[in-house]
Amino acid sequence: MKRKLFLVVGIMLALGITSVSYAATSASTNVTVQTSDFATVSQADGTDVVGSYGQQPVLSAEGSSGTIDSGDLYVVTPQGTGTGDIYGTLYLSNAAALTDSFSYLNFNVQIYGFPEGGTDWEVVGDPLLLSLTNGYVNFTLTGDYSKYSVGVESGGFYLLNTSTVTDPEFFVEIK
Repeated sequence: MKRKLFLVVGIMLALGITSVSYAATSASTNVTVQTSDFATVSQADGTDVVGSYGQQPVLSAEGSSGTIDSGDLYVVTPQGTGTGDIYGTLYLSNAAALTDSFSYLNFNVQIYGFPEGGTDWEVVGDPLLLSLTNGYVNFTLTGDYSKYSVGVESGGFYLLNTSTVTDPEFFVEIK
């Protein structure tokens, strides 16, 4: 009897822990969103912190470097109360394809929070470096804000080959 009870409790606990939200975006694809019980994820609509991220690296001649403009990628809205910390991972989902065109491609990712009853977004934590080398960054949403924005603050690149240029694609996992 105790074994069955422990099995049922274990299965329910495992299901609760593995609830996950996903979203993906790039300049050329739509956002795919799957919501969970504790947070919803949506593509930034341009009215958030610094506007929607849609400006890809401004490409010039091969063998040149450049900068990446800022823009919001996703908005994460916690659901319910007492959910605690929410953990996220932002992936550069096509890093392998980007290595054909770029020697390096670095994004300074920043998280912003909008306070409950507040009037403006606030910076949450330090910037995170997303690059071709690491391919993803982890972040924690503390639950102190009514919604969060995950965006690119700035960045830089070095262009190797203009004939194989692919736009960066992002994927966020919230758990």
